[in-house]
Amino acid sequence: MTLPRRHFAEMRAPEFRTDTSAWIAVLPVAAIEQHGPHLPVSTDTTIAEGQIARTIELLPDHLPVTFLPVQAVGKSDEHIDSPGTLTLSWEIVTKAWIEIGDSLARAGIRKLVIVTSHGGNVPIMDIVAREMRIRHRMLAVATSWLRFGQPDGLYTDRERAFGIHGGDIETSILLHLRPDLVDMAVAEDFRSAQEDLVRQARHLRAHGPAQFGWKAQDLNPAAPSATPPRPPPRRAGSRSTTPHAVLSNFSTISTASPWSSSTPPIKFSRHRIRQSHRIKGITAAQAGRRILRQRTRP
Repeated sequence: MTLPRRHFAEMRAPEFRTDTSAWIAVLPVAAIEQHGPHLPVSTDTTIAEGQIARTIELLPDHLPVTFLPVQAVGKSDEHIDSPGTLTLSWEIVTKAWIEIGDSLARAGIRKLVIVTSHGGNVPIMDIVAREMRIRHRMLAVATSWLRFGQPDGLYTDRERAFGIHGGDIETSILLHLRPDLVDMAVAEDFRSAQEDLVRQARHLRAHGPAQFGWKAQDLNPAAPSATPPRPPPRRAGSRSTTPHAVLSNFSTISTASPWSSSTPPIKFSRHRIRQSHRIKGITAAQAGRRILRQRTRP
């Protein structure tokens, strides 16, 4: 197998005249939007670029992973009331990313990972991944850099639960990647209305299993929704851009086959289903009944 270059845009046309079906194309999607008074509007894009650079440093040479250019402007209409925010409509951004996927399919690529550094892109990339399966039988994965977790002990439980925008996590990564763009003198505790919802409502949330549509100012009038960034988190930021779990994900995808007419790329046994629920000694059906009882409890 001919390996691709790590940066898709650096390849020449003749380099695509090979079997590209095992290549894993990564489409990074981000945002240009307000991140409070202390962070630049490029925060999500800068984080994406930093995560890509660190991932490339760690990738084993044999993994056929290539990164497409970062799609810097995504769906950011929840921040549209803040000057400096750039956004595309959901119709435009969905169509654009689908057409990028179509272009990859024409080049013979059968594996795609869409990875976002901005939460507002999540519904769009889920649709695009499904479309790639339907249109091209492509193995398409939609994920986020933050879904792979953070090293233990770096951030408070409050930040992990409520710091979705402009808080300690994003600030520490920016202090590591681009400290010249961060103004810690104006950073503060941008408390999220989600903290009140957790106490007042059992299920309803701005972000969670049962979530309502919201704009940034619904969570905090200043638009960020975050716990207070700490002054010295630069080392935390460097550890947050060490995505070892990402490498494991790429390894799994590299060994999986694209979809045939009806065959899934990875087969799951009942044993794996039991393991996934961390319940031993019972059948998958029994595990399912336990989950249903738990979820329907008054």
